[in-house]
Amino acid sequence: MRVSRAAVIAGRVFVAGVFLVYGLLKLAGGQFVPGEFRFDSRSDSMVTLVWHFYGYSPVYHRFVGLAEVVPAILLLWPRTAALGALLALPVAANIAVMDWCFGFPASAAGLITEVAAVSAALLWADRGRVMALCGPDAAGGAAERAEPGAAADGGGG
Repeated sequence: MRVSRAAVIAGRVFVAGVFLVYGLLKLAGGQFVPGEFRFDSRSDSMVTLVWHFYGYSPVYHRFVGLAEVVPAILLLWPRTAALGALLALPVAANIAVMDWCFGFPASAAGLITEVAAVSAALLWADRGRVMALCGPDAAGGAAERAEPGAAADGGGG
């Protein structure tokens, strides 16, 4: 099944847009609650725990922002889009699992789940390039090694 060029571009823009907004927000020091915190598991929500936990370390806060901004930028150019989708998928999947497990609103968990699904679809649509990123063996180079003693260039010696 071939995916239309317009659908691939729309998917790349969608994932990049979501990741740029949230990544830049984190790089600017927003989204998480910084500094010391006191958590009471009887009265505070799990969402509150997550916001405080991630905000406790400013370095980690910025690292998470970069983990979103870098793939977003890579997704904006066709030449680097496969690498961007490859980096975006585990980040989005991690956030989606966290959102569903810690009781974030369904709208937030649903959005990041869509980002993960679209990232996976982008990888599938560009699977030839993704396999090439993984090395020649993953892209079909194993056939070249099938005959012992065969030269890599196909020549006999």
